[in-house]
Amino acid sequence: MDTIKNLISNTKKRIGFFYIAEHLLKISIIIFLSVFVNYFADVFGVSTYFFRLSIWIIAAGFSIYLLIETILKTNRLKNADERIAVLLQKKNPALKDDLINAVQLKGDRGMETSQELAEKFIKQTSEKISPDLSKTILCLNSVKTVFIIFFVLFVNVALFYDSFQFNRYLLPFKSDIKISVVPGDLFVTAGSTINVYATTKTTKSTPYLLFREKNGDWHKNKMKKISDGKYAGIIEKITDDSEYYVELLDSRSQKYKIKIVAPLTIAVMQIEYFYPQNIGLQNKTVNESDIESPIGTTVKISARVNKKIKEAFLLTDTAEKIKMEIKKDILTSAIVIENQTAYWIEAESVDGDSYQPIKHRISIIKNNPPTIEIISPAFDVMISENGVLKIVYSAEDDFGIKEIEINYLTLRKKNLIKSFSKPETKTIDDYEIAVSELGLKPEDIVQYQLFAADNNSPSLTGNSKIYTIEILSFEMEHKIIENALSDFNNELREILSRQLQSNTMLNKQDFGNALHMQKNTKELTSTGIDNFQKTLEKMKNDPLTTYQIYNEYKNLSEALSVLEKQKMQDAINSISDKQYNQAKQKQEEITDGLKRLSSIAENILKNQKMEDIVSTVREMSETSSNIEENLNKMKSMPDAEKMKELQKAMNKLSELTGKLAEKISQIPKETPDEFANNENVKKIDLAEMRLTADEMKWTLEAGNIDKAIELAKKLSSQISDMLNSVENAAQSASGGKNAELEERLNKSLSELNEIIESQKNIISDTQKTDAKRLEKILALQKELVKKLAELQKQAISEFQESKMVIEKSTTSTVNIYNLYVSPEIKMNIVLQEFVAEKIDKSRQLLTEIINELDVIYKNINIKKSAEYVLKSRTIEQEIFLQLTNFSPEKTVIFNKEDFEEHKKLSESQKSNRQKTGALKQKLSELSDKTASIPPDAVGNISWSEKSMEAASGELSKSDIPSAIDSEKKALDDLLDSKEALEKASSQMKQMSGTSGTMGTSGQIRMRGNGAGGYTGFRTGFVKIPSKDDYKPPKEFREEIIKSLRQKYPQKYETIIKDYFKRLIE
Repeated sequence: MDTIKNLISNTKKRIGFFYIAEHLLKISIIIFLSVFVNYFADVFGVSTYFFRLSIWIIAAGFSIYLLIETILKTNRLKNADERIAVLLQKKNPALKDDLINAVQLKGDRGMETSQELAEKFIKQTSEKISPDLSKTILCLNSVKTVFIIFFVLFVNVALFYDSFQFNRYLLPFKSDIKISVVPGDLFVTAGSTINVYATTKTTKSTPYLLFREKNGDWHKNKMKKISDGKYAGIIEKITDDSEYYVELLDSRSQKYKIKIVAPLTIAVMQIEYFYPQNIGLQNKTVNESDIESPIGTTVKISARVNKKIKEAFLLTDTAEKIKMEIKKDILTSAIVIENQTAYWIEAESVDGDSYQPIKHRISIIKNNPPTIEIISPAFDVMISENGVLKIVYSAEDDFGIKEIEINYLTLRKKNLIKSFSKPETKTIDDYEIAVSELGLKPEDIVQYQLFAADNNSPSLTGNSKIYTIEILSFEMEHKIIENALSDFNNELREILSRQLQSNTMLNKQDFGNALHMQKNTKELTSTGIDNFQKTLEKMKNDPLTTYQIYNEYKNLSEALSVLEKQKMQDAINSISDKQYNQAKQKQEEITDGLKRLSSIAENILKNQKMEDIVSTVREMSETSSNIEENLNKMKSMPDAEKMKELQKAMNKLSELTGKLAEKISQIPKETPDEFANNENVKKIDLAEMRLTADEMKWTLEAGNIDKAIELAKKLSSQISDMLNSVENAAQSASGGKNAELEERLNKSLSELNEIIESQKNIISDTQKTDAKRLEKILALQKELVKKLAELQKQAISEFQESKMVIEKSTTSTVNIYNLYVSPEIKMNIVLQEFVAEKIDKSRQLLTEIINELDVIYKNINIKKSAEYVLKSRTIEQEIFLQLTNFSPEKTVIFNKEDFEEHKKLSESQKSNRQKTGALKQKLSELSDKTASIPPDAVGNISWSEKSMEAASGELSKSDIPSAIDSEKKALDDLLDSKEALEKASSQMKQMSGTSGTMGTSGQIRMRGNGAGGYTGFRTGFVKIPSKDDYKPPKEFREEIIKSLRQKYPQKYETIIKDYFKRLIE
């Protein structure tokens, strides 16, 4: 019995141990798995506190469950003898049921079973069994899988033990991630960038850097791995107090603070320059850090700091180290500029902060040569022998100018223009070159140039461009111009002669020779105009040509050009086409024009000769005044040079007197009759003046200054009286004539304005009559359209009848039926227009309808249907004829009162035509006396007269539309003529108010092959124009405005500034 008991007991112990071992392995597996799950969660960055807590709860739950199960199973073994016996019998089949029966008998001593037999059975059974049977109850295969899993997990944990953070995985309420952060709390300057480094044992997860500025939002940046367990992050451009920390998974470091502090800064705020005395530069102070100065300059540098400074030094690239003076927040020091190229400041604050020095540039200003420029006139010039050339120049030097001189290269002569007691770096001034002082004569050419000397180094000089002065005689040029004008007058006579020859040949109807001579005349005219343009360009700058004469010749040239380009060409075309009457008319117009221009040219040349006499007397007056003035100076201070000037002036006066005598002898032939017949001009006595001049010359040679002065006054008085005589006579001959012509022209303009107003009234009245006519015609047209609408309906009805016959017919083809579509549509459109009282498209549509009906009629094979088509076509033809031939008789349109009104309008137009004819005659007479009145002005008046005559006749016939056209044509011609006459009036007004010449004897002109131009000043009477006298073209005004928006050239900047400086000094 003990054997069975021991067997059961040993088996229970074995089973209990097995249960405990198996569950412990499972619990270990659960723990290992939770470690691995947490590890991989960290690796993939998904681990959080809640995640780890969840894993921990699950693992703990399973572990507790397995512990409870182990306890329960172990407790059940206490009362499991029979179950264990059964297990043993299954493992040992030889026992059959003996063991279970023995166990049951042992535990059941009931009356039913004999105790002796039971004990005997138990004993026998005990003898059969062995205590080692308990070893067979366990099967290791059942725990083999668990053990393998445990073993694999255990080995992995053992191998990678250092990679696991068991406290973190197994104790969710505590984290063992340690993050080391550098640099921690720190102080930086605004705008700094810092590097943050984090060290952690977790190499599989990447930490994040979180930072924010004061009261700002948090920014999160992933840190960069730089080695195992070490990461780096950047916080850029910190401008305010900030804080930051490092976060790894669900762990974070402590917060660190970044404090913004001001760095030590040094700012160069001022540099003072103290120049050497030999340099013409003013000491100055600038607010710049770079230095730019010549060698030898003392430079004082001032800088401002933001902290209390312990010490500071000024250093240069030439190894200089100068201690700076410290006064509050200002550092100062001075250096002498020699060969340095850079400087900087080194300093240390009281709190130990150092300064990162900034290098500043030092530039040495080299002593460059002066620059000098002639501003005006910046070109070669031509000037008279008595003229004065005023030059404007500017000079500049970096260290100052000592002196400026002019060098006449051709004459090998130098003159000092200006010297400076104190050096000046910039100057602008002018200088007058008196040509007479250079001893030059006409046709001489001299080169000149300006030189500027440097104050610091006299050997350094600057020079301007070289320009030339050509000496000319305006008297000689004027003589050339007069000869050219005389040649032009001869050419005009030759042109007229050839034109008359062409006229004669045309009268003989010799078209070939007439055409040849007409072309020859045109070519000669064209050549003459081209040549005369060159003379006009010379007259622009001729000081002896008056404005009136120049303007008259200019107008004459334009009038001749119109004849050549228009009327002569028209004559050539008419002769080529053998149109005798037209050619004859054109040739007569050309002949009249040439006669007129030839006559005007002769008168203009006479006026020019008259002005030459006045000019000579004026020059004599100036010369005599100079003689008198110089004599007075000689009396107070005798001088040999002044005596030479006096002799020269008296010789000139004698020469002028001779010229005047020659011109006076030609007065009757070469001057206007009004001037030649003037009593004061006839009384001019040159002999007495010559006697006085000779006596003065002899007295002066004898040394009697007082007597010579008395004679000079007498001579001046004689010449002055003569000047008054010739000026008054010239004014009477030309100025009075111009004033008379201007008055007559203005009167004609007033008459023209009255004619224009009358013509406008006639047109207005005629248009009112025409409006009545149109209204009456419109009413008649409406009546006609109503009638035509009824006829159109009838035509459509006939056409539709034809169509119906076709539709009923069995022999008709589809093509015939299709021909009805188009005309039917068009007939209805015409009807719609008639109903709407319109005829916009009706005429065109009716023509098309008739043609299409003809086509249908030819192609139809049913007689009855063809008859309907023919009737419809006949009606359409009648409608078309009535519509086309609609033209009511005048007696239907106008009544008796209308005819009377037309007659009155005709008389008004006739009266206006007569006024126009009278005006044409007056303007023709005026145009024969001045070239200012263009031929077109008279021509337009003539055309207007013809249009008025036509309009008068058309009004008398009640032909209102034609009358209106003729009236408007007449008005247009009148307006064109008015525009031309107003321009002529403006010119004549300007001529009357301008008595000066085109230039003066001292005028400067550009030298070369250009088209003229001048600089300097011109004297004489000029008319100041009003704002209404002239308005330049739009393109010219836009160009001026555009130019004004642009900045002046750089080289004139100093000149302009100096100019305004002078204005306010």
